[in-house]
Amino acid sequence: MGASPFHEEWNESKRMSTAGDWLLMAFPVIVFVAFVSSGLIKHELLNYVLGGVLCGIALVVSEFIKPYVTGKRSIGDIEKDAKEFYFKKYQETGRLP
Repeated sequence: MGASPFHEEWNESKRMSTAGDWLLMAFPVIVFVAFVSSGLIKHELLNYVLGGVLCGIALVVSEFIKPYVTGKRSIGDIEKDAKEFYFKKYQETGRLP
């Protein structure tokens, strides 16, 4: 993303600059701790493994809802716009900037 016009927006999207960013980062940890300490499964190793799986699922869900909670564009959208920008530049000039 070097010197593209989307560089600053891409960096800002990754930055932990809002309360929503911090809450979504803590969400998977809270899910893990709540599941493990609930004691639903008596076998300790299985309890931790399932807690880790739930933590991973919570992390994926939090990344999907992050643009809606924080009001920032997703990194995928920014990269898509950058690809379109550079493709148009390539079509116009025949080379990349």
